[in-house]
Amino acid sequence: MSQIENGRKYIIRGYLVPIFDEKKQGPVFIKVLERNELRRKWEEFITDLRSVIEEVNKNIKGISEEEKIKLFANLVTLIYKAPMIMPPFLRGINPVIETPGYLLLIRFLLPKVFDINFPLNLYEYKEEEIKDRNLRYFNELVHLAHELIEKYIPTLKNIVMEESKIRLIRELFFETPADTRPLLNTSSLVVHLLATSALAWAMAKKDGIDEKELCILRLAALFHDIGKPFNWERHVLESVNIFRKIFQGILSQSILDKVSDLIRQHHSGGATGLVRYLIEADRIASNIDRLANYVSEALNKIPGIDENVKNIIKDWVEGRRGWETFNELIKEMKSFEKVKELYEEIIRKSLEVPIEKVEEKEEITGISLMKIDTRKIQKYVFGGLRIPEVAGGSRIIDLLIMYDIPSKLLLNDFPAENILYTAGGNIVLLIPDNEYARLRDLFKEIFSSETYRQIDYMIAKTTLKINIVETLEDLERRLSIGKIMENLQNEKSLEVSPIAYLCDSCREYPAAIIDRVGEDEDRLCIYCFAKRQFGRLFTFKSKLKALRKSRLWKLLSKYVMEYIAGHSPEKLKLLEERRVREFGEYRDLAVIKSDGNLMGYFMAQSRSLTDLLERSYRVDLALKQGYSFALSMIENELRSVFENELKAKEWIERIYLGTIFMGGDDVFIIMPAWLSIPFSLILAETFHKELGYHDELSISPTLTIGISSGKPKAPIWSLVETAASLLDYGKTRGGRRSGTGGALAFLVSKSLVFTSESARSFLMRSVEDRLSSMPYVLKGKPNIYFILAKIFEKDGKQITTYEDKINFIREIIKELAKEFIGGEISRLKSIRRHMLRVLNMTTNGEKVVILNGVMFALREFRRRGEEDPTSKYYKMLIDIIPEVSDPEIERIKLPIIDLIMLIDLMKGGVV
Repeated sequence: MSQIENGRKYIIRGYLVPIFDEKKQGPVFIKVLERNELRRKWEEFITDLRSVIEEVNKNIKGISEEEKIKLFANLVTLIYKAPMIMPPFLRGINPVIETPGYLLLIRFLLPKVFDINFPLNLYEYKEEEIKDRNLRYFNELVHLAHELIEKYIPTLKNIVMEESKIRLIRELFFETPADTRPLLNTSSLVVHLLATSALAWAMAKKDGIDEKELCILRLAALFHDIGKPFNWERHVLESVNIFRKIFQGILSQSILDKVSDLIRQHHSGGATGLVRYLIEADRIASNIDRLANYVSEALNKIPGIDENVKNIIKDWVEGRRGWETFNELIKEMKSFEKVKELYEEIIRKSLEVPIEKVEEKEEITGISLMKIDTRKIQKYVFGGLRIPEVAGGSRIIDLLIMYDIPSKLLLNDFPAENILYTAGGNIVLLIPDNEYARLRDLFKEIFSSETYRQIDYMIAKTTLKINIVETLEDLERRLSIGKIMENLQNEKSLEVSPIAYLCDSCREYPAAIIDRVGEDEDRLCIYCFAKRQFGRLFTFKSKLKALRKSRLWKLLSKYVMEYIAGHSPEKLKLLEERRVREFGEYRDLAVIKSDGNLMGYFMAQSRSLTDLLERSYRVDLALKQGYSFALSMIENELRSVFENELKAKEWIERIYLGTIFMGGDDVFIIMPAWLSIPFSLILAETFHKELGYHDELSISPTLTIGISSGKPKAPIWSLVETAASLLDYGKTRGGRRSGTGGALAFLVSKSLVFTSESARSFLMRSVEDRLSSMPYVLKGKPNIYFILAKIFEKDGKQITTYEDKINFIREIIKELAKEFIGGEISRLKSIRRHMLRVLNMTTNGEKVVILNGVMFALREFRRRGEEDPTSKYYKMLIDIIPEVSDPEIERIKLPIIDLIMLIDLMKGGVV
């Protein structure tokens, strides 16, 4: 095949945030796409989209053509965004409650398609309905709505719930470029379609264009470039054909012709009428996304580049050359491979150009970004007495941001594509300024409802600029000013009667209802009761039902923590019958909390609107991917050891049962202690991998994870607080540094029950005494893999790539599982016993003398000799010392406490 034929066969997609290449085991900034394969994928998607449109159209009754166009525009937008709807896929386990994105689809379609108005928004529930526990019917209504979708719009259900279909849309979303030119190919086609539609609607709405014309304009914008993957050179005609293929027989001929004409004319100059909004929106979206201003700076940084090549690229990027230029470039450089390398080098060098050096001052008059920022989320979520309140609080925040506010906007004629971003307690909208007051009133209505009254929020807006970085900085500045001024209109308080009881949970609002939990009676305000009641829909009892194990609830309602820790129902019956001696020793459970590192910096480095949206979407998906992969990998390795699929699956079900919340970059999971280290490492490594696995030109976010372990009978909130304290400690002392790959801090409590303060104090004292090197990092020093490799007798210096690490974690899981079959961790137990001897030797009265421990380890290693298998335990410790010590300040560290706790974690309480 000639080099020119390569140019006709392939296109190159670029990424400002690199993607992970499995073959290279590292980050790359480009991906070569085979044109025919990309076209095949788009054909499959368009066939599915046509089927959904047909199925919806069959069920529509009695709505105007204007409403129908609006319905389809929103539906297409939500399907484009389907990757964000994706739940973590767990083999054989159905979600207890649908994802907020899928709920939004259901809520949006029900009144339009089925003429049904279920109370499916939490802001609709009044105080008396909450007191009457009507929130428990929410899930039942959702399942009923889901059944309607499944029966009458089955293709839609497949698109948003079937793993292969979600993967297809995700690939199209992240792989198809809006442009094929160097650096300009970093813009996603799907995001460009969404951004163009959002801008076109906002500009036309600002000018008072009527609703039907607005709907037609949106539909044209959503399809104006969709023909590019079919024929990049003649994409306008392809876009018209695809639009007509999807909507032929669905929309009237006059609407088909009008939308087709808008698509056909969107590259025309000097146009008037409705098409001028599409042309201007396309220009603005392209100017925001396209990074032509960076290309010259990047080319100047590449040494040895031919001047003719440089001029060809500059002319092409600035629009003075056409589509044939790619083949001219290949001909000039005499190699497709060299062109590919140049594309990647241009992206790399562009990232070295300071953002402020490329100035673009144009403002889009009358168009703004608007941000709603919920405040004090951690206090709201963790300010409860019991697990269902935490689960309910986290889910309520997710539903508020990703479901209730968007559905309120859609039901009030605000386009789905103008909702740019919903995650992390924030929602960002693109609006015409004349819509601001109306939208602000809608938000006030939602936040004044009984369900959301406890949640504080701030609103800010700023004029949209071509320079998206400047726009974002100004938006954050306005939010910060608002927070400082404590906008009083959003402060929520109640006067409490002197004789009223305060809520036992939040201690802020008057108690309104008594909730009985076992033998306890909790006096709760209406807001905390709503959280708890809602949380019960998807915590332990509901999850057991999803696992088809409802029969176990009577037993597990008393011993759910013991079950999660690893005890079988048969064993737990011994506890119920008070046969404690036969029961034996309790296994340990672990509480895991995570948070992202460098997230603010990562988002602040966005260089375009597409870049901003892709970064936010990739963050949201990264944790889901990590969670799904961790559970899948653990299950596979356990199955290979146990040779029993059901037994392996039981451990996965325990983790699922203990998953209290997960979203964005946060997790809160209760799980078997012995699996906590492998799980955490897989989660952190995959999160980092999905975001580029890069620490140089484009810093990829990482996770810090805090793990607190203890017996099931320990107060669960002490373990939660300890995990939170460890998380904070890990972030401040390791996770926030670039190049660490993430950080891990862990603590095991035996007889002692830690609090947040005592846990931090214990760690700091241990580090000060040089008995701990916490936190450990995944890249660099002190390296968690080096420590684990020494424990499992592997060469830690060979564990460097992502593949190395994942394979090593597989081995750890297998080793631990093999020992569990016998009911004891004999080898780990032996290591621990010898490490305790070293620890005892470091103590001289109240003083810690590190040198004593080191000398003892050396003596024991020499005394026992190579014939004694226990001598290698002391050799292990001696080998670890240089890895964790700091030669620059000549301070030897002996991380004996870390070793003992790490072993305790992996033993899982088994002796």
